[in-house]
Amino acid sequence: KREGISVAELVRRRVQPAANEDEAMLVELTAQLRRAVEDAHKSAEQSLAEVEAILLELRQKRRASARRRAA
Repeated sequence: KREGISVAELVRRRVQPAANEDEAMLVELTAQLRRAVEDAHKSAEQSLAEVEAILLELRQKRRASARRRAA
């Protein structure tokens, strides 16, 4: 009654430790890390697509050159 909360809430507050600055910082750093990993993944996918396009172009040029030499 003195706290103005239910017994269940009082027990919950006593059992669960309060979040401290370190935990809050860890949550923020984790979110930043996840965003950075996602950005890195997207960048790697783009780079891979560009490399695959270049390889395809080189293969096509090699085939065309081979056909001209054979003709």
